[in-house]
Amino acid sequence: MGQKKLDHERDIKLSMIGIKTIRYTNDEVLKTLKLVTDNIKEEILERSYEI
Repeated sequence: MGQKKLDHERDIKLSMIGIKTIRYTNDEVLKTLKLVTDNIKEEILERSYEI
C-alpha cells in the first residue's frame, strides 16, 4: 500500500475522533517560506533606515 493511501486512511480515522489534518505539498511550503523570508528581509531594511 502506498504512503498516500496510508496517510488518507489515517486522516479518515483521525477525523472520526474529531481531529482535522491538513496536508501541504512541498511547493506550498516553499512558496510560504519564500514569502516569509522576503517579509523578514523587507522588515530588516526598513528598520535599518530607522537607526
